[in-house]
Order: sequence, then structure tokens, then C-alpha cells
Amino acid sequence: MLAYTQSGKVLELIDTGKSGGEGTVYNIKGYPNRVVKIYNKASDAKSREEKINAMCEMSESSTFKNSELTKDIAWPMSPIYDKKNNFIGFGMPAIQSSIELEDLYVYPHNPSRSSAVSIYNRVTALISLCDTIKKVHSIKQIIGDENPNNIKITQSFEAKLLDVDSYHISYRDKKYKCPVCAPGYVAPELAKKCKGTTYEEAPGETFTEYTDRFSLAIHIFRMLCNGAHPYSSKVAKKKVGSTPAPKPIDHKVEKGECIYFNNSKGMEPPPYVPDFNSFPEYIKNLFKRAFVDGNNAPEKRPSETEWKVALTKFRSELVPCKKDKNHYHHKSLNFCPYCEADKRYKESKGNRLSTSIQARTPALQASQHSYSNHTYQYPTTPTTTSSNSPQKSSSFTFWVITIITAILSVVLLGSLVLPNMYNAIADNNSTITTIGVIGGIISGLIGTISYNLAWSFGRYKGGAFPWYDYLLSFLCCIGFSFGFGLIMGIVYIIFYLIIAFIILGIIGFILGG
Repeated sequence: MLAYTQSGKVLELIDTGKSGGEGTVYNIKGYPNRVVKIYNKASDAKSREEKINAMCEMSESSTFKNSELTKDIAWPMSPIYDKKNNFIGFGMPAIQSSIELEDLYVYPHNPSRSSAVSIYNRVTALISLCDTIKKVHSIKQIIGDENPNNIKITQSFEAKLLDVDSYHISYRDKKYKCPVCAPGYVAPELAKKCKGTTYEEAPGETFTEYTDRFSLAIHIFRMLCNGAHPYSSKVAKKKVGSTPAPKPIDHKVEKGECIYFNNSKGMEPPPYVPDFNSFPEYIKNLFKRAFVDGNNAPEKRPSETEWKVALTKFRSELVPCKKDKNHYHHKSLNFCPYCEADKRYKESKGNRLSTSIQARTPALQASQHSYSNHTYQYPTTPTTTSSNSPQKSSSFTFWVITIITAILSVVLLGSLVLPNMYNAIADNNSTITTIGVIGGIISGLIGTISYNLAWSFGRYKGGAFPWYDYLLSFLCCIGFSFGFGLIMGIVYIIFYLIIAFIILGIIGFILGG
């Protein structure tokens, strides 16, 4: 397929097989870091042309370039035309990831579909998401629809954003309103305003930085709570008296009825949700501002910067669970809330929770008719991927292999290399050679242990160790071993220099006297 730039340059497009309801994505021959989105319908292209041109012009500003936004966001960079000069789509940065945000918290985990992602790495992804959203806000633009299907996560747990052409854009005194929002992520003030109309046709302000903050808080809660929506609940086992029928999620959002802060008679959190009180106060307080204080005062919702600071602190205070390598919890706890959630889930008598978002939070679908037909549908099953993380090994395997390698290495050094080195330095002094060999062996082992405990990348990435950790652990062993020899040599030289100076001083004193 051929397409054309605004200047008339011909582009050869290659089908990627990635097609949605609105458009199809193509690679560009000769441009590996760029892709093109072609709208499936001419009417969609026509309705978006002015907005896409505005976004492309915006990308040329110094403010936009300084934000480095295109590293993480598939922002429109150039309009694309057919041979008749009809606008048909736009070029954008290529985002290389097939993992969607919700793939990280599907519960219960299905090993046949994807690899489990540790709590530690989930927090890492959230920190990156905060940074990425901040980039959009730094150029005074609004996301609007923070559909988790449009948030991609890379192998290193960095967040990338797609479907940017639906964003809520302001440019040269004109607004191009976001036309959609995933159910369950609609801020209460927006839900109230848009009843009976569409997001584009609603009068006045619709999406704002505060509605983005609401959606971000939903993402953070679901990531930390095994995918549960903060407004979802179930009938309590030991209910007292009559229990009202469950309300749709969006209705609860409008009323600010978050079960973790408001007492809902006869209702309780889903069994797979970790104990909310297991989170530190600074995390719970931010959720309270997002879902309670922010219900009637949107400006009280935490910003992405506040969330990043709190999540970074939280990650530094996480400790690994002793039973499950993917579980981490706050250091103040003497139990694992995720293990307890797993136990409650297995013991629950209700139907087995599906891995789909619909089954996990069915009320998300219930209120779609209340707003407009411009809403996204959740997939019946999550997008699958072969792996959610790069090839890494467990802590046990890493330690066994590196320690055995270190022992073999220092034994070979101690028998073949170090004796000759110290004999040369100390002129065959057996005492110095023995001290040097033993010290070199011990130092090599210390080097490996020090790297594994304090400097390894896996230590700070959820306890999973990439291949280069093995190499660096080995190099630390060799480096420490020879480093001891270098220090011994320097000490040896300094010692003899001191002796020489003392002897020369004595001789000088005698001759002078």
C-alpha cells in the first residue's frame, strides 16, 4: 500500500496485522521507528483531519520537543494522504510492546496465557505511568480516555500510551474534545455532566487534568489490589438484616461510595483484594483524596507527581514474601496480604472469577447506556502475550550458579595465577605469597557476595536476575581478587620505601653526627 506525506513524499506501507474498530496500523518501509495509522472509514478521517493537523503542528513547538514526549507516546507527527490528496491518517512513533496494563494484574493468574508479574514490578510500571502522564500535562494537554487497553508496558516496565488521536486537545483557542471514556474510569463530575449527551456534545468543560487524575488513581488501585476496582464490592457472608441490591460501578462513583472509606451495609471487598489496611498511611491517604475528598472537590485529587513520590517510597519499603516470589509487601508487616488474599479467594464459595475484566467487575458494563454510545467495550478476555518480563532467573538459581562460579574461579586463581604473581612481587617470599593467595581467594568470594546483595540489577527488579547480572557477579569476583593483590603490592612497596627512608635517615644522622 502506498501513502503520501504533506510534501508529496511516497511511503510504502506494510500491514502489521494490528487493526481496531477505528483504524489500521502499518509499518513504513525504511522507517523502523515510525508507523502510520490509516482510518478505516473516510468519515472518521474527515472528522479527525483538523485535530490531527493541530496535533502535528503542536509537535513542532519547542515546548513539545523539550518534553521528549514522543519517546513514550504515539503522538501524531505528520498527516498522511492518498494519491488523490485525501487525508487518510497520520504518522507517529512506533511503540514496541504488546503487553497491556491490565495484563499485569489479571487475577487469578493464568500461566498458559502470560507470565506472572511481581508486585514490585507492578509498582515500577505505575511510577513510569505517572511520568508518562506528566509529560502530556506538561504541554497543557489532557488524555481524557485512560483506557487500560491503550496503555502498553515494555519488558522493562515502562508505560507507553497509544490512541492519542482521541485525546482532549486545546490548540490556538480551539478545543477538540475527547469523544470516549472507558466505563469505570469516568470521573464523577464528568458522569453527572454528560448524562443524556455525548462527551463531545456536552456543554462547557468535560475532560480536565482532574479527570485524568481520577483515572490514574483507578489504575494504581487496580494494580495494587489484584485488578479489583476501588468501587467494586460483594455481598458479605455475615450480613445483618436485608442487603440492598448491588449498584453499578458508575453509580457508586457518582455518589462517592468507595467501600474502603464508606461503610456499605452488608457489603464487603471481593475476597481476592489484599487487606486495604496493609498499605502504609501515605498510600491510603492518597486514595482517600482521590475517591472521597475528590468526589465533590476534584482539585483535591493527587497529581501524578504526588503519586510518583509516594509509589517510589513504597517500592523502596517493599520486602519479598517468603512463600511467593511474585509477592511483596510493606516492611512494617509480619505477614503477606497477597498470600492472605489468595487464601480467601480459594476458600470463597462463589463462582470462580474469570480472567476477564467483565467477570471481575461486571458492573462496569451496566451503566454504558447512561452516557453515550461513544464508549469502549472491554474485551471478553485480556490481550495475551508470551511473557510479561524479559528472560530472567530466580534468586535461588542466581545465587547457586554465581557462588559455584566464584569458588571455581578463585580456586583456579589461587593455584595457577596468584602464586606466580605474588612470587614476582615479593621475590619468592613464601609468607607474602601465602597471605596474598589466601587474601585473593577470600576477596574474590566477597566480591561476588557483595555484588549479589547490594549491586545486582535483579535485587532492585523484583528478585529476578537478567543474564548480565551473572557476568557482572563473575567480574566482581575477579576484580576483588586481583584488587587485593594490587593493594598488597602497593602496601609491600610502601613498606619497603618506609624501611629505606628509615635506614637512610639513620645513616644520615650518623654521618651528620
